[in-house]
Amino acid sequence: MTSWKIPVGGEMTSAIYDEGAGDVIEGTVFVCAHGAGGNIVDGSMQKTAKALVARGVSFVRFNFLYKEKKSGRPDP
Repeated sequence: MTSWKIPVGGEMTSAIYDEGAGDVIEGTVFVCAHGAGGNIVDGSMQKTAKALVARGVSFVRFNFLYKEKKSGRPDP
C-alpha cells in the first residue's frame, strides 16, 4: 500500500494505491471513489481493495475534498 496527496485546484486530498497480487493483470488499475459518508479507509473500501488485489487488479482509492476536510457534507 502506498499513500500520497493529490492536488485538486488549490487544495490537496489523500489517495492510496494497492498493487495487485498473485497473477497480476498487467496495466489494469481500478480507480474507486467512496460512497456518501465513506472515506478511503472505511470497511467497504478496504474489503473491495483486498478482494480485487487478491485477483491481480491494482486498486486506487481517494477521498473527495469534503471528506479530506472531515466535513459530513459534499462540496457544493
